[in-house]
Amino acid sequence: MANTEPPPDSVLYIDLDIILDEPWLRAYKYNIHRVLRAYRLRATSIRITPSQNKGLHVRIYLDKTIPADRQLLLQFLLCDDHARTGFNRARVELGYAAWNKLHEAADWDHLRRRIPTHLSSGRNTTRKQP
Repeated sequence: MANTEPPPDSVLYIDLDIILDEPWLRAYKYNIHRVLRAYRLRATSIRITPSQNKGLHVRIYLDKTIPADRQLLLQFLLCDDHARTGFNRARVELGYAAWNKLHEAADWDHLRRRIPTHLSSGRNTTRKQP
């Protein structure tokens, strides 16, 4: 049996931390198409499902594959959770192949050691008192 999963570099994953009513969802979908058109892309399917904790998960299936940095930018422009965007930028920068995840427990210690300083907010560092 053939694998029916699309290539990971042809799907945008967006974590929206809000529940939208139907008129706002229609406007959001319209905006998705406008943003994609600006980048010469087309959505073959848009799936919106409730997330486990709060809000919605959006999966946008594209008509072609795109590089990770372009995926990341489009997800950001389409209102992906900002903390998730920050972690994903670090993952892409470090060359992780499976950087684009919606369901994952954060490995904070591992990430703290590996995130380049120019991508870190620096808020998680502990300062020694004089």
